[in-house]
Amino acid sequence: MTTLLSKASSQLSILETLNVCRENHLITSNRYQELLIELKLLSKEFVLKFNHKKSSAISKKNYQRILDTISYHVNHSMMEISKFKSESIRTFYSQGNLEIEKDIHEIKEIYKQLVISRLRVENDRYNSIIDEQIPRFLKSLDEYRGEFNHCHTDEDLDYPLIDGIPLDHDMYKVDGTDLVLYYLNRFKIENDFCNLFKLRIYDLVKQYEVCKDIEINLLNINLCELFLIQYVANRMIQKIDLVLEENEVQNIRLLSHRYRQRINEVYEEMKMQFGKDIVAYLELFKENIMRQFDLFYRDEIELLVYNKILDDKYCVYLTDTKDSVHFELLFNAIQSINTTKGKVEYMQTKQIGLFDILDLFDHEIFYGDEFSAYFLSCTNQQLALFVKIACPDAGKFNMKVEFNKSFYDDFNLSVAWQMYLAKTLQSIHESDRMEIEELVRKIRIVMN
Repeated sequence: MTTLLSKASSQLSILETLNVCRENHLITSNRYQELLIELKLLSKEFVLKFNHKKSSAISKKNYQRILDTISYHVNHSMMEISKFKSESIRTFYSQGNLEIEKDIHEIKEIYKQLVISRLRVENDRYNSIIDEQIPRFLKSLDEYRGEFNHCHTDEDLDYPLIDGIPLDHDMYKVDGTDLVLYYLNRFKIENDFCNLFKLRIYDLVKQYEVCKDIEINLLNINLCELFLIQYVANRMIQKIDLVLEENEVQNIRLLSHRYRQRINEVYEEMKMQFGKDIVAYLELFKENIMRQFDLFYRDEIELLVYNKILDDKYCVYLTDTKDSVHFELLFNAIQSINTTKGKVEYMQTKQIGLFDILDLFDHEIFYGDEFSAYFLSCTNQQLALFVKIACPDAGKFNMKVEFNKSFYDDFNLSVAWQMYLAKTLQSIHESDRMEIEELVRKIRIVMN
């Protein structure tokens, strides 16, 4: 048995590795005992080093980190485990450390390139990788205990690659420098692909935000996948771009009888237009792209980002201007009305801005069932607008809106007007409720 220990082939602990050697007769029982004694002495040495040579006491958690560190370095040694017959654990460790230092050098080089070629996008997770997470990890390697940080990173690496986020560092079955190097290599390829369209990045991002009715900065979104889908869609109609117009999306839909063939042709074109690393990487996700277009052609998802021709009747233009004198006059006028009917009629006949209405609600212009009376006097479009204010995420990504229990959970029922709005929606006729649901999906609030 000539098993090679390498960073890619083994996640065994040092004790597991020694047991494998003994069970496969690569070392004798006596040699096995010698290596266990060496491991014990090496661990003690590392405990002192971990504690700045001031104490031999250590927590169970930190002692496990020391054993993990030894295992990690031994696993990176690129040496045949049969050499434990004559070589010490320290020799394996030292050889592994050389390999890890090469990886750290590569991480630093990739990081330098990313700092220069970063995308100019307002996405917190993307920017956190470059501005915070990788610098923190590299800094942790330069600390006094840096050697013990080779095997693990506390960074989330939470900007998703095309295949997702390495949640709890389990997705790729690696950790430490291995995880960071693997992640950064993929991150850089995706970044390089996106940079091919850097002159259109701003336009696509703005188009995305308008089309999906949400800002991109806090989204858990993979930009490479977004760019790839947009690029493939454009090439399907012989266009070289990322952005699309609404009529072009209709032209893409006309390819329903041969869209898979067309996507395959686009991928063949890529081989002659992009670098081989980019092409090889994007090829890994070709079937996933195909599946998303399958859903697009079955009308199950709105896949593409395009310049929507917004129906002006669904656009609500708001101006948030504070006029305390005007508001005080308005408030006093309504306060002087003694009946619920009178208050409701005044509110509906006067042209009162939405923000003034919300302020009046906050100033308790209505009590209890007066809210219900007011909401029942509203048109379906007015009710839909109040729903949009109460649940700003409703209708995002053009998703269907349903007034079910989970939907009402998003209301802040401690706020009186939201509680009575929810009650009103539950009490009205089903046909009205369905119309309001559709209006909530379609309405776009535009701040002036």
